[in-house]
Amino acid sequence: MKQRARRKPGPRSFWVSVEVPLGWPMWAAALDRVCRQQAPPASAAAPYVGVMPRTSLTTDDLLFVSFNSRVFALDREDGGVVWKWKASKSTGLPTLLPDGDRLFVSLNGYTWALDPTNGAELWFQPFDGEGIGLAMLANMRSTSSVQQLAAAAAAAAAAANAS
Repeated sequence: MKQRARRKPGPRSFWVSVEVPLGWPMWAAALDRVCRQQAPPASAAAPYVGVMPRTSLTTDDLLFVSFNSRVFALDREDGGVVWKWKASKSTGLPTLLPDGDRLFVSLNGYTWALDPTNGAELWFQPFDGEGIGLAMLANMRSTSSVQQLAAAAAAAAAAANAS
């Protein structure tokens, strides 16, 4: 019986950004590697537009991803890793709460505030003796997209009634 060579396992976590109207992948990222999509074939219906390099990023340009006691900030345009951070305590899946000038991270009873632009630790709270588990993070400044849509609909209705 002939044996097949075993292939090395690929990455377990993978992200893909897709250009919605055309369905072409814009970028894909696996851990620290970035795999840029090649231009579609010449037979494609629409012209391919490449990504222009940017000189500076703001927090609006970032996607935050967490797994395995780590947090990554990815460039939303090309999936490149802008910065990465590893929890100094505990292991597992960190819970994230982005909030303006802070990115709050909680993991098994420990909580950190990070600078979202560079991943620097701003403070650490160990919650000694309080227990461990999956954290629920919330503050009064954060709003969900449902709340934002409801507020926009209410504003539009009020404007329509006023005219």
